[in-house]
Amino acid sequence: MTAVIGIINKNCAAIAADSAVTITGQRGAKIFNRANKIFRLSKKEPVGLMIYNNGDFMGTPWEVIIKEYRNELSEKHFSKLDEYKSDFIKYLHSKSFFCDIQQHKKNLHFFILTFLEALWKDVIREEQKNLKNWGPDAGNNLGLAVVKKIMKALTNFETNTDYSEEFSDFTFEEFEKLGYTGLQQAIQTNFTQKGIPIPDHVIPDLKRLIFFMLKAKKVNGFFSGLVFTGYGTEEIFPSILPIQISLALNNRLRWFSDVDNNGIISHEMSSAIRPFAQTDVIDTILSGIDPGLFRLFTQQFEHFIVNNNDTISKIIDKTDHGLAETIRKLDIKQIVQPFIQSINAELKRNYINPMMGAINTLSKEDLAEMSESLIYLTYLKRRFTFAEESVGGPVDVAVITKGDGFIWIKRKHYFKKELNEHYFKNL
Repeated sequence: MTAVIGIINKNCAAIAADSAVTITGQRGAKIFNRANKIFRLSKKEPVGLMIYNNGDFMGTPWEVIIKEYRNELSEKHFSKLDEYKSDFIKYLHSKSFFCDIQQHKKNLHFFILTFLEALWKDVIREEQKNLKNWGPDAGNNLGLAVVKKIMKALTNFETNTDYSEEFSDFTFEEFEKLGYTGLQQAIQTNFTQKGIPIPDHVIPDLKRLIFFMLKAKKVNGFFSGLVFTGYGTEEIFPSILPIQISLALNNRLRWFSDVDNNGIISHEMSSAIRPFAQTDVIDTILSGIDPGLFRLFTQQFEHFIVNNNDTISKIIDKTDHGLAETIRKLDIKQIVQPFIQSINAELKRNYINPMMGAINTLSKEDLAEMSESLIYLTYLKRRFTFAEESVGGPVDVAVITKGDGFIWIKRKHYFKKELNEHYFKNL
């Protein structure tokens, strides 16, 4: 896991990232604190790139891909930051995604394994209350629960039309022609070996579900996040443009623009903060309340309204059954939603807007310090609790301005500067 952030105003963009990377093996996970997550995308132009989540693409480290792209880009530049993003996607295509067809199938298999594991965990979580009472039939009952989950998900995905950019015209026939034969093995790994039988008649539905998932944008945690930050030659204010990339199949790249997290400075929008990956601490500081606590608070409020109405209807039922039924049928969300909206409005007025107003006027030095501090606070929370220390190591910080370009404020090196003068001369 990781934590990266971009903070921008009309003066500049400040970006920061921790150095933790989690490597998962057969014997568990290990965290290393030497990963590079911030890169200059161009040797000449004011453009940077941050990565989060998966550190490689189709088996090749993103650091290798990004630096190869930077060399090929050379003196080339674009008028808009969005054009750098598009050119980078074209570059991945031109290099056959840095792998062969066998690696494509291997990554597809890992994608399916990841999905089935998430499906199994969802079923276990939803059926926790029933497990104790099932006894010897727990495996069969969990198998039925998995089947129901698959059919429900298939119904939802069949009606979904929010596809990733290059998979909108991907057909089931094309999926079948891939010749993927690992589904039975994936089912064996995730269900059969755990004593959860999956009937054969469900396999075609599961295959169709996987097909629709490949077309869809946001599915499970199997992706790499790339955050393009900086300026095109015709832009006077900076932008943050994130995308998510997962895998490639048949010369199609499964990716989409994460437009909900775009940050584009203009005269109407003079500042933006965009955290990625582990954002809980940063969100707490910006909004004034922990996101998890806010969700719990709203859920408990809804439960309170439901229970209160149920109690009142039971009392009234003795004298006026019709009124009691009316109370039972009340749309609770119509009561809860205005309450949540009013709380959000207060948070925006008293916490978010004052913070964003201050960021509007911060200098380059202040934005750099703020971005570093927010990453460091995320690390501290995990350091001094029993949470996994999945954010840590040195914090790399850079500032990007229109006039000065990409400037490192803090950067770790795996070598001594005085022994490698040639490296800096080449840069």
